[in-house]
Amino acid sequence: MIEIRKYLRNGESPFDERFNQIKDKQAKSRITARLTRLAMGNAGDHKQLSENLFELRIDVGKGWRVYYTKEGAQIVLLILVGDKPNQKKDIKEVRSWLDE
Repeated sequence: MIEIRKYLRNGESPFDERFNQIKDKQAKSRITARLTRLAMGNAGDHKQLSENLFELRIDVGKGWRVYYTKEGAQIVLLILVGDKPNQKKDIKEVRSWLDE
């Protein structure tokens, strides 16, 4: 099983902040299910955006994305969750955090 942790920025989890704002219960359920599968080693529909940045694509509602990076073979850091309309802005934000 892969250990999944959350990226912290100033002691807070941007992932949790955004996830808790999602009102669509089906989207939240599907995101949670995908993270469970990711922990079991099955990333499913995903894309490598750069050397150290990946996105899980969840095809429900607005088209949700979970951005993450890897530390070694067994740890995944969840960075942010967002929807397709905000994808470019979210990726830019995540990349700036990883470059810090």
